Amino acid sequence: MKEIKNLFFLFFLVNSMFSQEKSKQNKKMQLADKLFNSYAFVDSRDIYLSLIKKDSLNTDLLKKIGDSYYLNSDYDNSSYWYRKLFNVETNLLEDEYIFKFGMSLKATLSINEYNKELKNLESYFSEVKEGEALITKSKFRSILSTNESSYQVYKTSFNSEYSEIPSFYYNNKLYFSSNKEISGSKNVHKWNNKPFYDIYTSNLSSDLEFLNIGRPINTTFHESSPFISKDGLTIYFSRNNFSKKEFKKNKGKENKLKIYKATRLDIDAPWENIKELPFNSDSYNCSTPALNESETKLYFSTDMPGTMGMSDIFYVSIKRDSIYSKPRSVGKHINTSKRESFPFIKNEKLYFSSDGHYGFGGLDIFTINMNKTKGKRSEVINLGRPINSSKDDFSFFYKSNDDNGFFCSNRKGGLGDDDIYKFKEKNKVVTSCNQYLEGIIKSKKTGYPLINVKVFLMNRNGSIKNLTYTDSNGFYSFNIDCKYKYYVVAKKLLYCSASAIFSTNDEYEFVNNINLNLDRIIPKEEELTLLKKDTLNVQKDSVPITDEKVIKLKAKDVIVGVDLAKLLDLEKIHFEYDKADIRKEDEKQLLKVVQLLNKFSELKIEIRSHTDIRGGSVYNVILSDKRAQSTRNYLISKGIPSSRIKAKGYGDFFLINKCNGEVDCLDEEHLENRRSEFIVIK
Repeated sequence: MKEIKNLFFLFFLVNSMFSQEKSKQNKKMQLADKLFNSYAFVDSRDIYLSLIKKDSLNTDLLKKIGDSYYLNSDYDNSSYWYRKLFNVETNLLEDEYIFKFGMSLKATLSINEYNKELKNLESYFSEVKEGEALITKSKFRSILSTNESSYQVYKTSFNSEYSEIPSFYYNNKLYFSSNKEISGSKNVHKWNNKPFYDIYTSNLSSDLEFLNIGRPINTTFHESSPFISKDGLTIYFSRNNFSKKEFKKNKGKENKLKIYKATRLDIDAPWENIKELPFNSDSYNCSTPALNESETKLYFSTDMPGTMGMSDIFYVSIKRDSIYSKPRSVGKHINTSKRESFPFIKNEKLYFSSDGHYGFGGLDIFTINMNKTKGKRSEVINLGRPINSSKDDFSFFYKSNDDNGFFCSNRKGGLGDDDIYKFKEKNKVVTSCNQYLEGIIKSKKTGYPLINVKVFLMNRNGSIKNLTYTDSNGFYSFNIDCKYKYYVVAKKLLYCSASAIFSTNDEYEFVNNINLNLDRIIPKEEELTLLKKDTLNVQKDSVPITDEKVIKLKAKDVIVGVDLAKLLDLEKIHFEYDKADIRKEDEKQLLKVVQLLNKFSELKIEIRSHTDIRGGSVYNVILSDKRAQSTRNYLISKGIPSSRIKAKGYGDFFLINKCNGEVDCLDEEHLENRRSEFIVIK
């Protein structure tokens, strides 16, 4: 009994000690979470790292430690901890963390190493949406290969061991932010335990001089991302929620970033009248302001309600001084479930940084044409290398109307945390998916190129989109859209037309090659006389012959290129609306053709069926081709060998009167264009 009591007491003591330890662990976890949620990632990480030693399989700890590195762009360490997380919770891991793991790997591994890792990750995505920025696709490769030589990048002398972020260029001065340590300053940002940012300026001369723009713009907290109006009298910038010497926090005890505005009387006067913009809030961040070129809109990044990810790009319309519209998102085709920030506008193009679109790793710089092209929304385009790297690349902008500018990156080879780089645009960046159609038109018989061939480009509905002529080499070309269905037709006098239908893919700057060969209708003089008999008697009105009226045809009249319908004075062969069946009353006309073909076994013809302009062009081609084939089948059914008869529908491409759809015509006039021809080809 005594032993049982001792055992019970020991159990109680151990359990009590375990409970106390667990309680202690829980308190530390709560403190770390509180620090983490208030963006004190470095301080919270120290606690998480102490806790993980005793609970190495705790997925929540693994996530928080990985995030603390990821959100400070330390991708080497984030990939290490996300890999541990992935190994513990492979089948249950959320797409968000597979994405972060993949982006961390992309930022730290070579392309070959990354592609190997990618194969292990792709199968775990529950949706493509979260993994789009991670997965390498042919489309992404085509965009990058298109833009890979668009820029040249240079290092600059503005950098230090700290972080320098360029923001704007005005009046021959570069405005940038830096967290250089200032003598006597002890303020550090809890996000990364580094000094707060101030705004600096520097000229671009060889003897670089850095000037802290000082108060009232700079304070003891963050100031960054300045943007100055064209007249130089207004500046927008980001700052911690700090005004009138008060560091303000929200209910969650968080201090947010806000956008402020200051003015001055002239470009040499000091800044004054600092005001917080009205769409700011203590509850969310607003930062990185940028005006459009007409200064009617202010773009910025924010995590306000309605955002899709950690930060989205929004804008407000500036109605008049100090009156702004309600903030609006630039759209879900730009914003993602990840991070979009650092907007800049030039020539109606938005430049911004994101880790939610296809990229090389970390933040990449992208652009999009804000105007719709041909009624279609433009696509987000990665600027490619060397602008982008496997690390963070952001804060991209041009110098006024120049073809050069600056951006920021923490890529390898830099001097500090974030460094300023200069770029020069060598070639225009391709910002939308365009393709080309090229080809050569030749004679089918000789193989020689044909000059001045009329080439039509039509859409799927048969509407003519463009028209061109072949050059002296038989060459033609068109600019065309991606992911579209086209119909190309080549026509030349005395030649049979040729056509092709094709669809484009989504590969940027792809060249589609379509070569066409045309048959000549009228050959050389010595090939014209092929009939052996001198005359042919054909009854005009009925078969068999009962009427005295006959048509006499001489061999010299029946030559290659001649229409037998005219020689035999055939009446028009009519078809029911939208049908291709031969009517009983039209058979007597076709029997005259049968008579002629039976009389001369060497004769070969092509049946050409035509429609009027009414109806879509593609539909008319299809319908006329059915009618031509129906006519051919009738002649074959009467004993004419199929090898002697070709048939083709030409739709509304060869009209014989003015009724081209641009003028009003009577039904009788349209009827003239609905016809069948029986052209001698041999």
